[in-house]
Amino acid sequence: MDNFDIINLYEEIKESKINSRLIKHSTIIKLVNSLNSNFDVKKIGSSVLGKEIFSIAVGNGKRNILLWSQMHGNEPTATSAIFDLLNFFDKYWESDLVTELRKKFKFIFIPMLNPDGAKSWTRVNALNIDLNRDAVVRKAPESLLLWSLIEKLKPEYSFNLHDQRNIFNVGNSYNTATISFLSASFDVSRAMNKDRTLTMSLIAEMNDIVQEFIPGCVGRYTDEFYPTATGDNLHKLGFKNILIESGAYPNDPERQVTRKANFIALLKAFETLLLGVKNTRVEDYESIPNNNKVFYDLIIRNVKVADNNIDAIVDLGIMYNEYPDENYNLMLKKSRIENIGDLSQYKGLEEYNTKNATFFDGTKNFAELNQDASFKIGNLLTIKNGVKI
Repeated sequence: MDNFDIINLYEEIKESKINSRLIKHSTIIKLVNSLNSNFDVKKIGSSVLGKEIFSIAVGNGKRNILLWSQMHGNEPTATSAIFDLLNFFDKYWESDLVTELRKKFKFIFIPMLNPDGAKSWTRVNALNIDLNRDAVVRKAPESLLLWSLIEKLKPEYSFNLHDQRNIFNVGNSYNTATISFLSASFDVSRAMNKDRTLTMSLIAEMNDIVQEFIPGCVGRYTDEFYPTATGDNLHKLGFKNILIESGAYPNDPERQVTRKANFIALLKAFETLLLGVKNTRVEDYESIPNNNKVFYDLIIRNVKVADNNIDAIVDLGIMYNEYPDENYNLMLKKSRIENIGDLSQYKGLEEYNTKNATFFDGTKNFAELNQDASFKIGNLLTIKNGVKI
């Protein structure tokens, strides 16, 4: 069997036509149409607004593995990783590893399940339905497509690929939760069965290699039972499922480090499935620290607030609302103040120190984030790159 250095070969196969989180449906169509005969491309249906939804299959084995991304339209990181994986299969088609994977498995990828949500940069579809909470009634056409494929393929394993907000850290550390894994519960008691122990053990294998790439930046997502959620119902119905949440990494606003971590984790999962998963690593899974919530996008430290002749020195915790420009080429941001006070227990992905400058007086002007990343605090102070100007 080939001894691939998964981490270092990545730059050779990374899909160059995707270099940001803003992935247009037209780009998906171009990439799908450019695939060669090694891949079986099918239009499996359409979204509410009539956009095509594709599956891409590789391999002719009897064991089906199903993966989907952008169930939430504004969570595209794993979509990029899917095309990176397809490039890996194509480039190393005749290698021992890919040959064995093709012989034993059929991998079916859905790169963009919710193209309407992707276009509008929303979690929900065009009917405002959260597809990841539509696993029981299945009212959305996109949900029906996914579940009809699940029932037809009866996948041995499936991978539900998401993004998570920037707020999450790993355990009690100030490390970003760049990747978070979950083996979902199938009831409120969070009981265990063989399927859960197998998915937990497979996650432990994936965690091992991701730790080599981004040590300390892997968390465990909550396994609280959600009665209408996809992963929970897959386990309830006897289908093994793994959830991957793609999160923030320092100085990586387009989540390209996170994209690579997805590729590494998924390829390691494929290798492990080929060799056989043993349900012996539950404790290793449970030793992955739980996600916590200590991050803001921006913290402005030591700001003086004043009103009615009373002042105080506080911190401002700011989060960004992100949205595409009208051409879907540039991500824009608007800020909102989430918290004011003592934020010494919190960490900003970016931080600025105003050194006790006045934030607002009786006019109660709040901070605004301009498009050029300048910070205007009230009418009194503008900060750019941490410098008073």
